[in-house]
Amino acid sequence: MHPSVPGCFRSILRSRYSGPTAWWSRRTGPGGIHVADDSRPLRFIPSRSAAELPPVIFRNIAVLGLDAVSLSLALAARRTWPAALVIGVDGPERLEEAVRLHAIDVGAPDLAILAGAELIVLACLPEERLGQLQRLCEYVEAEAVVTDLGGPKASLLECARTLERLSFVGSHPMVRPAPSGNRVASERFAGVPWFVTPDPADPRPGAVERLVSFVAALGARPELLYAEEYDRRLSGNRLTARDTEIGDD
Repeated sequence: MHPSVPGCFRSILRSRYSGPTAWWSRRTGPGGIHVADDSRPLRFIPSRSAAELPPVIFRNIAVLGLDAVSLSLALAARRTWPAALVIGVDGPERLEEAVRLHAIDVGAPDLAILAGAELIVLACLPEERLGQLQRLCEYVEAEAVVTDLGGPKASLLECARTLERLSFVGSHPMVRPAPSGNRVASERFAGVPWFVTPDPADPRPGAVERLVSFVAALGARPELLYAEEYDRRLSGNRLTARDTEIGDD
């Protein structure tokens, strides 16, 4: 099923986080070039009119765990919404790689940097996701949408139902294989199915609509599948998508 994508979500969005735990952050230099605090030049963002840019859905996007797929997502988000802040959480080596690839704007090895996050992507190891989800409320200050990038949803849903301010909407992008010699690429989501797995018991349906809009703006095809049915298909190795080339990382 291909749900229609809602229009622009306009709301009062939180200011960017610039706390002391951030070991790297972005500032704007001459000519619109973003440079790091050590003055290393980063990517140039071409100027585009407001009419050419998709509406900002999440002002602050956080990615927990930086592998090839999540780095590709972060890079795609930065290119789609130049005004949004993309936050990375991982160890120093992964964060350094993310900075080198221009996939994040700010990063830190701990969750304190998530104070203003509006979308949180759990891309850490599968055995770490439940523990990370349980800890989020200690750091996230306002309502936020939490998603993942694949794997069983049941335990995450059960945990999320007990958390204030957080709406968990699972997902699973059927990413394209990485282009030759380039494991991180924003176009890995172009035209591919991206399963969005809502919780029918969640009283906040707006979270699903925002995530669907986010997925569609990245160029993927959102497909709604209730979390219980998703887990059933995943366990039976029956989670398939037609008309696309599926790859693994």
